[in-house]
Amino acid sequence: MSISSNILRGFSLSAYAATIAAMLLTATSCSRGPISDLRRKKYDRAIASFEIAVKEKPGNGNYLTWLGVSQWKAGKNDMAMESFRKAAGLMPTNPVPLEFQACVLMDLEQWDNAERILRAALDMSPGNPRILTRLSALKFSTGNMTTAKAYLDKARASDPAYSPALFNLAWLNYSWLGRKDDARNLFEQFLAVSDSREYESVAKQAMSDMSRAGKPQRHEAAIQVNRGIACYKSQEWPEAIKCFEQAVSLDPSWDTAYHNLGMAHIAAGASRSAVEAFKNALKQNPSRTDSRYALACARRNTGDNVGAISDLHELVKMAPTYADSHYLLGVLYSADRKSYAKAREHYNRYLELAPKGAYSAAAKQWLSRNKS
Repeated sequence: MSISSNILRGFSLSAYAATIAAMLLTATSCSRGPISDLRRKKYDRAIASFEIAVKEKPGNGNYLTWLGVSQWKAGKNDMAMESFRKAAGLMPTNPVPLEFQACVLMDLEQWDNAERILRAALDMSPGNPRILTRLSALKFSTGNMTTAKAYLDKARASDPAYSPALFNLAWLNYSWLGRKDDARNLFEQFLAVSDSREYESVAKQAMSDMSRAGKPQRHEAAIQVNRGIACYKSQEWPEAIKCFEQAVSLDPSWDTAYHNLGMAHIAAGASRSAVEAFKNALKQNPSRTDSRYALACARRNTGDNVGAISDLHELVKMAPTYADSHYLLGVLYSADRKSYAKAREHYNRYLELAPKGAYSAAAKQWLSRNKS
C-alpha cells in the first residue's frame, strides 16, 4: 500500500490509449483479430494468438509488442517486460516498446527506472508529444508539478492539437493550479479535437463545475494534501493527519484526500479511524482499487477478518489481476485450517500473477508446508 501522490486521477489520458493508437497505424490485417480480443479484455485469447504469431515470425517486433501489451493487461508483468525488451531489440529506432516498459514500471511505482526508459524513448523520437505527456504524468505521480507542467508545455509546443496534452494541462490548471480561465480555454481546445468520449464527458463536467457557485475548494485542498504528503514522507504522522483532515474539510468530495488520511491513520496505528477514511474514499469513488485493498488491510488490523475477506473478494471482482489481494486472502484463509483449500487457491493465484513478487517466498513456503 502507498499514499496517493497522483492527486489528479484523471491525469492519464495518454498513458495507454495514445500509444495503442500509434501501434494501430502499423497493425497488419492478421493481427486485428487478437487486437480486438485485447480491446474486449479477452487477454488470454489475445496472448495465445500473439504467441502463435511470434512463433511464426520471431523477427516481428510489432507482434512481440502486442504480445507484451496482452501479457501486461493480464497482470503478467515479468513476461510483458521480457516481450517488450525483445521487441525493443528488434526495433532499435521505435520508441513504442520502451514506452510500454515504462507503463509497467509506472504501475509498479518504479519511477526512476520508468523515467530512465522514457528518456531513452525521447532520445529516439525528440519532441514526441506522446512521450512528453507520459513523462509529465510520471512527474505528476511523484509530486513534481512544476516539471509535469513543463513537459506538457513542450508537448503542446510540438503539437498544439495533441489532445492528451490539452486534456492533462487543462486538468492540471483546473484541479491543482486553480486557474479556471486557463482550464476552460484548454478544455475547449481539447473538445474541438478529441475522439475520446470518456474524457470529453470529464471535460464537460469540469467546465460545468467551474461555472457553478459554491464549488468545493479543490485548489486549497490540494495544497493541504501536498503538505500532508510531505509530512507523511517525513514520518510526521500527526501533522500529516491534520493536513489531510483539513483537505477533506475543504473538499468533502475528494477521494484522494480521504485515501491519504486513511494511510496516515494506519501509519499512526489508528486502524479504526483508517477504516472510516477508506470507506469515505470509496463513497466518493467506488472504483478505487487501492482504497479497497487498504480498507481490507485496516479491517484486518482491527481484527475484522470477515470484513477484510469481503472487501478483498469485492476487489477481486473489480480487478482480477490485483495480485496482493490474492496474497492477503491466502493469509486470512490460512488462519483457519478448515479454509486451507481456499488459502491454497489464492496463494497459487498470487504466484501466477506475481511469480517474483514481494510475497512470493512466503506464499511458496506456506504451500510447501501445507500440500494437502
